[in-house]
Amino acid sequence: MRPAPSKKIWIIAAAAVLLAAAVLFICFRRRGEAPDRAEDVADGIRYLTDLENADVSEVDRIREEIRLEKIEERREEVLASLNDDTADVWSLFEDFTIVGDSRVMGFSFYGYLPDDRIMADMGWQITNVPALLPYLEVQHPSDIYFEFGINDLYFYDTAEEYAETYADVLSQVKETLPDASLYVNSILLVNDHALSVRPYYAPLPEFNEALRAMCEEKGYVYIDNDDLCNANWDIYEPDGIHVQAWFYDDWAKNLIMAMYDNTGTFESEEATAGILSQDD
Repeated sequence: MRPAPSKKIWIIAAAAVLLAAAVLFICFRRRGEAPDRAEDVADGIRYLTDLENADVSEVDRIREEIRLEKIEERREEVLASLNDDTADVWSLFEDFTIVGDSRVMGFSFYGYLPDDRIMADMGWQITNVPALLPYLEVQHPSDIYFEFGINDLYFYDTAEEYAETYADVLSQVKETLPDASLYVNSILLVNDHALSVRPYYAPLPEFNEALRAMCEEKGYVYIDNDDLCNANWDIYEPDGIHVQAWFYDDWAKNLIMAMYDNTGTFESEEATAGILSQDD
């Protein structure tokens, strides 16, 4: 089989076609414009020379820009479909486990997701995760979402110290389940009432930034829930910490979009087709 033509050959071929077109165009120009023809030819030759000498890396850059634009268009299409009132975001959770504290318990408590896919309890911290590794290994999910922090803040002097502990735990998970994608939720914000009762929640934003930096360094997916909380200050139960049932639908969309951004698709083509067909 012949090797595929190189980019250089294609550029030269395109230049030849353009040169032929330029010659035909010039031949059909009126005679009275003869003085301009030489200038036209010179401009054409310069253009073709530039085309022939075009940097292949520039062509690749343009192609990559086009590819990224298409990905972003697709993402906006998916997000719009998820935000449709008829969208069933829960059907997109297929091979997953969500691990966390009492705020994660709502996913199963309110009947949104199966109990066996939610590993959470009151008072749990990130350091509870190693004890769950045997259960995670049996379940062997493709996607594992973590949400901790609200019970951890009191026990760490700095956000960096907490991020280091979190990273150590995730490395143990990755060692046990090397093929799993790990997603770290930002610590859900609390309202002013909760801050007045528990002032040690004050550095929560700093802890989130440390978690973000850790994820970027280690290659985990960070899920930023700050905007989601800021846009919905009526999400809280009276304690200002736990969230109301309706909030889980919005939170779930954040989780699913994080998975979509990480993989470029949902876990099955049927799920992708199903969510997008709702716009038709």
